[in-house]
Amino acid sequence: MISALRNENRILNAKIAALTKELTNLRNENHKLQNKSRKNDGRVKGQRRGDMLVVHAEICTLTDVDVLSVGLSYCGFDAARQQRVNLDRNLRRFKSFFGVPPTTVAPILRDLKDANSKLVLKDILMSMNWLYLYETREVLSGRWGPHENEIGSKVVEQAKEIQKLKAKKIKLEFGDSLSGEHPEYPASLDTCNFETQEFRLDPSAKWYDPKSHSSGLVSVFF
Repeated sequence: MISALRNENRILNAKIAALTKELTNLRNENHKLQNKSRKNDGRVKGQRRGDMLVVHAEICTLTDVDVLSVGLSYCGFDAARQQRVNLDRNLRRFKSFFGVPPTTVAPILRDLKDANSKLVLKDILMSMNWLYLYETREVLSGRWGPHENEIGSKVVEQAKEIQKLKAKKIKLEFGDSLSGEHPEYPASLDTCNFETQEFRLDPSAKWYDPKSHSSGLVSVFF
């Protein structure tokens, strides 16, 4: 009885080992197919630069997932590193370089494409990275590729393209919607609150800042 069980156990172990090997081969084949699909994708083209795969992508109907993957690739997180962590981690990485999530970047890219079809995704992302972190030209050159003497004018040019969306996206409309009147506003008012320590020589409730619920100063801008 014991001998029969041992033989059956050896047979099962052999089958498990064979299945494990077959599963590993399938995974490797799947990775090869995915890499081949990425290289042949009309939206994303790969080019070798040393040992690093540099991704070039034209602005097209990129999804949020595409923008997330390509953006992280430019910032040093290749596909293998992206797959080892969950979505929340990848989103935090993306926002740490560009300031906003890919759900915000993707619509901007589509609007930019409608305005100028010649724009390149990499250049726009590079400009967003510069606008958010404001790093030196040397740092940007090491991450994105262009020479230090060229990258400054390039990011400024792309930033101006983003700025052109202001008139389309930001509209301030005033007036009485019922009467159809549109009164003129000679000035706008804005405030900036500064939290401070209590003034010992002039203790008073007039220094109360309602935003921080402590003592503070308010600067008014017209």
